[in-house]
Amino acid sequence: MEKCSPKPKSHPSTTQADKVKLIKALREKTGYGSVRIAFCLNKDHNITLPLSTIGHIDAKDFQNLKKQKIHTKRYEMPNPGDMVQIAVKYVPYRMRGEQYYRFTAIDDYTTWRFADIYPKKSSLTDSSKNLLFLYAVSKRMEVRSLPIYVS
Repeated sequence: MEKCSPKPKSHPSTTQADKVKLIKALREKTGYGSVRIAFCLNKDHNITLPLSTIGHIDAKDFQNLKKQKIHTKRYEMPNPGDMVQIAVKYVPYRMRGEQYYRFTAIDDYTTWRFADIYPKKSSLTDSSKNLLFLYAVSKRMEVRSLPIYVS
């Protein structure tokens, strides 16, 4: 006796091969999703198929594609404070009629975060209060003897 797979060889409700070829051709030619392909099939070829069927046919094709690796490696530094990322975002609503900006600093080693709000976007290097935000960050960090570099 030969070992056979328990998987069935065919199914009575399998989508016909010519319809599958048509769906794949439309997908390749137009790049449309399941909804638009179903519309085109109904309009141009008078074929009505459920969206889930079209989606399953597309999914089978995408299973064979190799997944692209996502860059997940963090830029880890050996000591806290070696690399601090700073982001500036505007506050989406005005306070007291003025536009404010949120400054956020994130330490890559400890993932420690610090955020503060300033009325000027140039508070990072404001000439009247030189390096205002950077000094606020360095005061609150556990490592106080950090060299501050501005590029």
